[in-house]
Order: sequence, then structure tokens, then C-alpha cells
Amino acid sequence: MLNRDDLVHFLNASVANSSACKVKHILVAEDNHANRLIAKTILERDGYKVTLVVNGLEAVQAVQHTSFDIILLDILMPIMDGIKALRRIRALSPHKTIPPIFAITAFCNPADQHRYRMAGFDAILTKPLQHGDVALAFKQFSLGTIKTPVKSTTDTHIELDTIPILDGRIIDQLRGAAPPAALKKIQSTFWTEIQSNGQIIQTALPKALNAIPESLAQMRKSVHAIKGASASIGLLRAAHIARHLQNAPPGNIHKLVESLFETLILSKAPLNTALFRPNPAHPPTANLNCAVTLQSGASAQIG
Repeated sequence: MLNRDDLVHFLNASVANSSACKVKHILVAEDNHANRLIAKTILERDGYKVTLVVNGLEAVQAVQHTSFDIILLDILMPIMDGIKALRRIRALSPHKTIPPIFAITAFCNPADQHRYRMAGFDAILTKPLQHGDVALAFKQFSLGTIKTPVKSTTDTHIELDTIPILDGRIIDQLRGAAPPAALKKIQSTFWTEIQSNGQIIQTALPKALNAIPESLAQMRKSVHAIKGASASIGLLRAAHIARHLQNAPPGNIHKLVESLFETLILSKAPLNTALFRPNPAHPPTANLNCAVTLQSGASAQIG
């Protein structure tokens, strides 16, 4: 029986070699710069032509002027979110042929899955985007067999400080898809955006702790951005902590914010080492998957 890796390899070969599967041009709408760079790197490595836009409105405008084979829409974006963009794009029919439209989001729970499918998305891809995800989703869409996201998002309720700092598989994927110069740009962009969102969280935190709606919304928007970007670059523990923080009640926010900032600080050096280590054929998995215990009282300054 084929496992997922075998199936992904087969589907990637089909995309590259079969005229029956002409998924060539993909539109990606994603507001996070680091996530855009990573998605472009992965998709181009899989053989696709990629057009990037930064919000739902730009996605609608792009579809009006260009033909795409698949559209990937992030859910939470400024100006116009993914669901509104989906509806606007669908409304272009019958004057324009609309390709499959896939949602791409971080840690999609069952309630979110149902909401996105009911909104009209043809499939749901969960971040981080991996090699073969689009080919697998497109194949399932073509066969009418899509029922759940391509990757499982089951919450195992494990202790956050036992989760590995890094996701070696995601990092190896990036190393295999991008040359060192591109990796440096991805990493630099990632930390710049982490710093920016961290400052927003720190500013909003005092009022968020008092359940002021506007401050809670500001904080959660930045936490969501950190969650998706961390998952995409391979910061496994930070992504999980951000996931819990995003919807945490005010009484739990302070401790989770401290854990998130501490984990991001702990992650910076190991990430750099993992991205640029020598001899990629033999990754040091023991170092990649080390579980570092969080130290209380660490500085909240990121970057």
C-alpha cells in the first residue's frame, strides 16, 4: 500500500509528465511576505508558474485579467479576506471560467473546515504548504473525493514545552527548494515580520488582558500572522503556542504571550543553524527535534 510520501511523489511526477494533468499557473493570495516567499519557492519547485498577490481584492483583480489553473486564498487578509474574495471570484461566472479555489490556512479545526467548505472552497490546504500538497488536493478535487484537509490538524493536547522547537521535515523541504541566497531572504523577511507583529502584541497586551475588544482583535490578528509564518518556516513549537494563544481567554493570555516570545527567542539560532548546516543529505535530526525547556523570565524582545 502506498504511503503519503509515495503518493505525493507519484502525483508530482504526473504534474510534470502527463498532459492529462495541466495544472500550470497558480494564483496565491497571502498577506504575509515570508509566507508568500515560501509558497512561491515550494510551488515553483513542484513545477508550477506562480503569481502572488497580497490580499483578496488583488486576487479578484488578477482573476479578471489572467487565466489561472488553481487559486489559493489565505483566509485572513487585509482589505478583503479569503471568503469575500472567493464570493467575488465566483460571481465572475458565467462570463469567466473559474478554476478550483482552495483555502490555505494554519491549523484548521473541524468547525473551520465546515465553515470554509460551506463558503464554497473546493479544498482546504493547511499551512505549512508542503511539496505535493497542491497536486494531491487537485487530484482529490478532480476525483470528487475531498472530505478533509490534505494534512491532519488533530489537536493532541500535549504539553507545549515538550513540542520540538523545529520541524526538521519543513526545514529540509525549504533547503531542498531554495538556494542559500533565497533562504537568507526568507529568514530575514520572517524575522522582520515577527518583530513587527511582536511589537503590536506588546502594545495591545495591557488592554487585551482586560478584554477590551479592539485590543483583543489587534493582538489576535498579529498572533495569527506569527502562527502561519512560524509553521511555514518550520518553527513547530512557536506555531503551536500561537495557535493556543490566538483564541485564549484573557486570563490565559499573559502566560502564553511570554511562552511565545521566549520560544521565538530560543528558536532563532537553531533555525539559522538548521537552514544553513552543511551536508544536507544527512540532517542532524537529534538537534533538529530537540525539545528545549522554556526558561521563565526570558526577555520579551524578539529579534
